[in-house]
Formats: sequence, structure tokens, C-alpha cells
Amino acid sequence: MGIAIALYTPRDVMETQDKIRELSKVSNLKGLWLLAKDWLAIAAVAALAIGTQNWLAYVFAIVMIARQQHALTLLLHEATHWRFFTNRFLNDLVAQLFAGSPVLFSLPSFRGIHFTHHRDPLGPDDPDITLTGGYPIAPESMKRKLLRDFTGRTQHKFIRAFNVGPYPHQTLVWASYGVAQAVLLLAFWFFGSVLDYVWLWLLPMFTLLPVMLRLRGIVEHAGYTAGPDQSLNTRTVVEPVGNFILVPHFGFYHREHHLYPTVPCYNLEALHVFLKARDGEASTHFTDYRTVWGQLIKSLPRQ
Repeated sequence: MGIAIALYTPRDVMETQDKIRELSKVSNLKGLWLLAKDWLAIAAVAALAIGTQNWLAYVFAIVMIARQQHALTLLLHEATHWRFFTNRFLNDLVAQLFAGSPVLFSLPSFRGIHFTHHRDPLGPDDPDITLTGGYPIAPESMKRKLLRDFTGRTQHKFIRAFNVGPYPHQTLVWASYGVAQAVLLLAFWFFGSVLDYVWLWLLPMFTLLPVMLRLRGIVEHAGYTAGPDQSLNTRTVVEPVGNFILVPHFGFYHREHHLYPTVPCYNLEALHVFLKARDGEASTHFTDYRTVWGQLIKSLPRQ
């Protein structure tokens, strides 16, 4: 993983190591700011819907809250790599309470699963293979997958998958779920009604969030094959509008993340620029989602 030593001079290797060391520094303030922005956005769109009691505002809020729930899962991902806070206890505690528990995902469980994925993406032991394997697929098959996502069946599977055990502190994690959901319910009840908790939190979490998780997952790896060089089976897609909706917190620089997982999300863009200057344009770097979807979803010849 990383640079191929045979292709670079000792000076190149040293410069790369120095750059990665610099970009791998974790900022507590930046991590806290990302978390604060996510919850401020959730509060703002929920207030808009509850305050106006307009159905269009509710639709907008449901979509945006699903997007922010997705953003919380990406902060949980940062914490999985210990890139959220410099103190590991705070890293795990804050991420679990404010990013994982609101969407019923366990950090200890996810960490065990995710590190297996990093060792061999698309390999036989990759836990994400059920999500990313088997592409390209026909449009009809993709529609069936999205229907399962949108009707809540997939989110139940995600919750089960991200709560396997036993892991240290898993009982406390489960207890934190109840606390997080109680706080959210009380907040929605205080400012609106209990039904607002259902419409504005549970509904997006069980319908749109799994859609977003699936779409991001297949964009990251689907259509490629397992191999030792992860730069060849991991995509980066830089398209501002699509990334705003689909991949918050710079998660679209996924190739860079797999090459250097010690780099926190807010430094991935700088890493992308550095690698592009060093190596040139990567074959797995795309600038639009249409090209990616065209490769992954298409009519297939009958066997």
C-alpha cells in the first residue's frame, strides 16, 4: 500500500513520507467543527419544517437530514481510524455518542469490520463484498436493490451488521442507543411533536440513508477486482454537486484514503493534489458520476 519504492528515488520516498506525516496530523478543532456543522444543519432544516408546517419544507428536511445522517456515519468512519480526536478515549466516546448512536451504529463493531475491508477490498473476506460485488449489473437489478433500501429492509441489515460482537464496551454502546434516541425524541417533542421524531429522524434513517450508503459504497469499489494495489480498485470522484448530495466530509477522495488511511478527511484534498503532481492523473479518478454509473449499471448480454 502506498508508493512503489522501485519507481522512486530515495529523495522522492523521503519527500512522500514527510508529506504524509504532515497531512496525517489530527486537529481536534476541525473534527469538532465537522460534528457541530452536521448537527447545526440537522437543527436548521428540522426547525424550518416544524416552524413552517409546510409539506415541501418537510420533504426538504427529510432529504437533508438523511444527508446529515450519512455525514455522521462518515465521522464515525474517521473515528474508526482514530482520525477524529488526538485522544483515543475522546475519539471513541464523542464519535459513538454523537455520530454512531443517533443512527444505531456501533464504533467497536464497525472498526472490526472496516479494518478487514481495508486489508483486501473486493477480496473473499471483504465484508463489503455483498454491497460492492457483482457489478456491472442490469438496471432492473439496481432498481430492486434501491427498492429494498427505500422500504427499510436494508437499514435493518446494516444495523445488524454494524452491531456484531462481542466487542469491548458493546453493552455500553447499546445503552447509548437508548439515550441518543430518547434525547432526539424529547427534542422533537419539545419543539414540535413526537411525530416529528418519526418523520424527520426515523423516516430518513430507514429510507434515504441506506440508499446513500449503497450508492457511495458501489461508487468507491464496485466494478473492480481485488488485488494488492488498492489504487487500481478504489475510485475517487470529484463532482461538486454530486458529492455534496452523496458524499459529505471529503469521502469522495476514496482512492487517497485507501492509499494513506492515516490522513484525516479534511486533508484528503491536499493529498489528492500531492499524488496527482507526483504520479499524474490516476485511472480511477473521475470527474462525473454519469461515467461511473454508465460503467456499473447497464444492460448485460443474456448468458
